[in-house]
Amino acid sequence: MRLSITAVVYVLVLMVGFVLPALAQEDPPPLLSTTDLVFYPNGNAASSFYGVVTDADGNVYTVDSFKSFVLKYDADGNFIETIGAGRGSGDGQFAAPENLAIDASGNLFVADKDNHRIQKFSNTGEFLFEFGSAGSGDGQFNQPRGIAIHPNGDIYVCDFFNSRMQVFDSSGNFKMKWGSWGSGNDQFIGLRGVDFDVDGNVLTIEWDSSTNRVKRTDPNGVFIEEVYRFSGSVKPFALDVGPSGTIWVVSILNGAGTPTAFKIDPAGTLLTSWYAPNTRGIQEGGNGNLYTSNNGTLDIWGPVRVATDKASWGSFKSLYR
Repeated sequence: MRLSITAVVYVLVLMVGFVLPALAQEDPPPLLSTTDLVFYPNGNAASSFYGVVTDADGNVYTVDSFKSFVLKYDADGNFIETIGAGRGSGDGQFAAPENLAIDASGNLFVADKDNHRIQKFSNTGEFLFEFGSAGSGDGQFNQPRGIAIHPNGDIYVCDFFNSRMQVFDSSGNFKMKWGSWGSGNDQFIGLRGVDFDVDGNVLTIEWDSSTNRVKRTDPNGVFIEEVYRFSGSVKPFALDVGPSGTIWVVSILNGAGTPTAFKIDPAGTLLTSWYAPNTRGIQEGGNGNLYTSNNGTLDIWGPVRVATDKASWGSFKSLYR
């Protein structure tokens, strides 16, 4: 009896499945706790958390975009204080801020989206200075969103509607830019998040169905590779690279109950995904826990556990992803 080529291949795949060691599959991290709801002095509740960042002491910061405050928590999720003077355009005031970053000295930089500027605060919450204005010239912004501080101290800002990355020195002086609207290797559509890998290269995410990807460039914007591309309704909204190079991404547009949080290894292999409700920001803390923003609270997730492996056709295919 002759076997067709398809049948032979199928038999070989089954045989390989029995002899290959199982590939690692990770469980989602367990949810440890959720912070208590915070009320501002005027009686309004915190309501719309976006970016999340941690400092060297383990404190966690997030930004309430709708109420226009920065909130500070300790590593266990206990509320400490607010930073900023509420909604407005004056020093220390915000208009729909979305993301924030911390430098090596603990200074806080906030992407003040609708004021088209970046504001800097000391590690005690004191306003220091601002840079940027509305426009498309060098050093100007059209809704800055993602922001991150490079190990060398430079400030990288996702200039969302100008479809470009802008780089500034630690004093806010413009240094360089790259990008334009489009889906090419040196272009962006919906540039929302930025962080750096362990080698200092730049990782970015784009929030658009035509580009929904994680991309790597060198610090000067020279394209290296597309690390990962999402499919379906996933649209990357926030990005963090952990101390060991793990890439964390969240999406807010998946269907109810489908994954909104993703763990990707430095080489671009998806390790696990899970549903984290209403998430707009993500950060891996130095304590190994993961912090994600919710509507008006922070969710704290424990270290990822490794599940029992199972050999399967699906895991065989992942060898050739």
